[in-house]
Amino acid sequence: MTESRLDVSGGGPAAKRPRLASPGPTARLDDPLAALHERAQLGCLCPLPAAQLTALTAQLSAADSRRQVLALSTLQLLQEAALQQLRLGSMCRQLQRAVCAQRQADGPLLEALLALLASGTALLSCGAGRCLTLAALLLPPGRAQRLLEALVAAVLESERQLEVCHALNALQRLIEQHDPPESAAGGARPLPAGCAAISVGPDPETLSEIKCAITALLENRWVPVTQRFCRLLTRPAHETEVLAFLRLWTTIISVKNNLSIVETKSFYGRLEGLMSSLGGDASPHVWRAVLDLYAEVLCYGSTIALQDCVAEEPAGLAHALLRQTRAGRLLEAVPYERGVRAFAGSSSGSAGGSGGDRPLMQKTVLLVLKALAVTVKETRCESSSEASARSAGGSGSEEQDMVIIERTLREVVRRLDGWVKARLPFHPETPMSEWAVVLLCDQDDYLVEAMVCLLDLCAGLAERARVQPDFERAIDAHRSFVQFLGTVRRDHDLLLDFLISNETCFLLYLLRYLKFVRKHWARFLRACGAKLQEVMGVLIGLRISLQQLVARDLFPYNVTPILKLLERCEQLYEHNPAAG
Repeated sequence: MTESRLDVSGGGPAAKRPRLASPGPTARLDDPLAALHERAQLGCLCPLPAAQLTALTAQLSAADSRRQVLALSTLQLLQEAALQQLRLGSMCRQLQRAVCAQRQADGPLLEALLALLASGTALLSCGAGRCLTLAALLLPPGRAQRLLEALVAAVLESERQLEVCHALNALQRLIEQHDPPESAAGGARPLPAGCAAISVGPDPETLSEIKCAITALLENRWVPVTQRFCRLLTRPAHETEVLAFLRLWTTIISVKNNLSIVETKSFYGRLEGLMSSLGGDASPHVWRAVLDLYAEVLCYGSTIALQDCVAEEPAGLAHALLRQTRAGRLLEAVPYERGVRAFAGSSSGSAGGSGGDRPLMQKTVLLVLKALAVTVKETRCESSSEASARSAGGSGSEEQDMVIIERTLREVVRRLDGWVKARLPFHPETPMSEWAVVLLCDQDDYLVEAMVCLLDLCAGLAERARVQPDFERAIDAHRSFVQFLGTVRRDHDLLLDFLISNETCFLLYLLRYLKFVRKHWARFLRACGAKLQEVMGVLIGLRISLQQLVARDLFPYNVTPILKLLERCEQLYEHNPAAG
């Protein structure tokens, strides 16, 4: 006799994806779990007797893996329906009792889910992790504490890779959660007619309390946690766990998740140790995840560039990255040649034709640019503080500090320039300010943030008369802007799209760049050279389009500062282009 089985182990040869057979109407009448699954899709459990609801927990512990999968699917449907109804303000009474009851936090349902998380079966472990995430969101933070403690304990103590991985993923999903706007519930399924509903409302403090509870639990154990995963960085068999851990670390530090620097301060302490554990033996996937983590710490375009002073933690990481780059250890360890190769024809511009991992190179270049910009910004902040604290005519130690820092920056740029040109077919005389735009032009967010970094580098050293010419060309923000206009085919409508979009920091960049042009008009003219008329044509076209949109009240925010700067640059061009 042939028995049909659902393969949930994740192994074996490739085959058609198995589908869970849907029981027919007759089977539904006899099967409490199937009936519960059918009602879960409607979001209302009112017709079901209370005894039938207990079938769910029992089936999670069933011997048949197909029944366990159906039970997990049913539970997830119930939890998702409850979340939608919670945001709508009205929930089925039976659903509220079934999903939000306190027994989920300290009873058999939690035990069953934790057992499936540790089951060693990929599909069951993943489903249990998702259900644990939703359970934590539905329970009051005090009741969810045991659930969170169990997830953190799995990360620390379990030797089962799947359990560790999906526990990490569950914690990450909780940290990533945001309170949805009121309109987010608009697509929720309305309650069916005759459903007995009760008024409910989400607690606005629930998410923040859950996030604080997770960071508090991890904070006290962060040293052993990082030590454990640092030992696994170069072990291919543990790559999935390592990647899940790095994603969680990045999520905790991310400014998007509304955790204060006080709550996350402890999670910055092991960043440099991670770098020393990485080495050239780590896989390209792990390298990309580590670079993403470092990039989140040095979130220049969205955070650091807007701050008056640089915090100690990102400044320390920037210094460590520059030391590693200057010594050659960071760049030479990047597994560019071992990475995922681009599809034919996917490379852009003069950077095409490479057989290495282009995304990995893009992340590396952007990270070094961020470290350079952070260091210059930190130095300028310290110099300003020291200058204001002393009387005029001080000791000139700032000048000595800048000489040392400039020497370091110049050597880092030289190393980065040589590393890129040894792997991509750029002309030897192409400065970093131009090839960086070509390299990053297919990633809008990378490109704009890199141009902000180059602009702040250039502005930070613009007043110094002793900057060497080759270094000045390498960080010339005007050259970057001219090259950028070339990548967008000098189409001012594309600049308009950048300004309207909230996916990049282009508004910040253009505002600062136009101020820089106004202040250093003669340098702008020299950098544009024969392309001056084309460049100004783009800026004038942008100004006209913006004025038309503003006149019809169609622009989404107040763009008056940009318009005034564009008009001022146009006046300089028309009335006194040579003198500035």
